[in-house]
Amino acid sequence: MSSPRRLALGLLWILSFFFPSQAGAGTSSAAVAAGDLRPLANIDGFRSARFGMAEGDVRRAIDRDFALKEDRIRVDLHPVEKTTILTVTVDNLLPDTPSAVVSYVFGFHSRKLIQVGVLWAAGNPEGLTEAAQTLQNYFGHLQFQDGKSGVGGTLADGSRVVFRGVDRNGHVVLVNFRSPPDPKAPGAMHILQVTYAERVESPDVFILEPGKF
Repeated sequence: MSSPRRLALGLLWILSFFFPSQAGAGTSSAAVAAGDLRPLANIDGFRSARFGMAEGDVRRAIDRDFALKEDRIRVDLHPVEKTTILTVTVDNLLPDTPSAVVSYVFGFHSRKLIQVGVLWAAGNPEGLTEAAQTLQNYFGHLQFQDGKSGVGGTLADGSRVVFRGVDRNGHVVLVNFRSPPDPKAPGAMHILQVTYAERVESPDVFILEPGKF
C-alpha cells in the first residue's frame, strides 16, 4: 500500500483525543450562536455519500460524484479498528493540487458509513498551503456550535490544525496540515487532510472489552 493510502486509513483515534465529549449536543437552534447569520454547518458526509449509508450505497455515490467504477475502488481493513475502508483516487478535487485520496470508513458493528477522509500528499507544499487556506475560509464562513469551532493547535502527529468544528448534530470536521521535519529527506511529504466524522464519542470501532483477554 502506498504512503498516502496508509495515511488515509483511520483518524478516529486522533479525533477522539482532540475533540471534547459531545454528550448533550442538541439538534435545535439553541446549539448555535444566537443572531449568527452565517449558514448552518451540516457535516453529514462528503458529496453524495452520507453517514449511515451501507457500502453498496456509498459505491453508487462514488460513481455519481466522480464517475469511478468498481475497479477503481480499493477495499482495506483497518488493522486495529477493524473498520472496512473504501479508497479512491480523485483528480482535480481542488485547483492546483495533486490527486486526492478519498477514504470512506464503515463502522465495525454497524457496517455503515461513519467517517470520510480526504488527503493530499506532495513533496512540494506549493498548492497545498493555498488549498489549506481555501478550506479554512470555506468552513470559517459556516456556523458551527457556539464555542466549538476554531483554528490553531497541534495534533499528536505534529499536524497543524487548519480548522476544527462541531455542527449542531454533533458531527465533526477537522482540517490539518503537516510538513515533514526534514523536507529534503527522501520521500518527505507535505500532507493536507480533511476528516468528516459522524461522532467521536464511543466510535464504532473494534475495542477489546474488559475481561475478554
